[in-house]
Amino acid sequence: LNPTIPIDKQQILKLKGITEKAVDTLGIVRIYFFSTPVTFHVIDNHFPIAQQGILGSSFF
Repeated sequence: LNPTIPIDKQQILKLKGITEKAVDTLGIVRIYFFSTPVTFHVIDNHFPIAQQGILGSSFF
């Protein structure tokens, strides 16, 4: 994530069922793709799974 993109830390999710313990997100970022805002939930670089991201999965 580009360090100039602000993370909204007011919208944090608790992810359950992915690991043994619940893991909090860092917040959300809104990035524009072709003039359409898209919201991403940001996780720590040390998130305890092997994947690089979970796109298109609904956890909430």
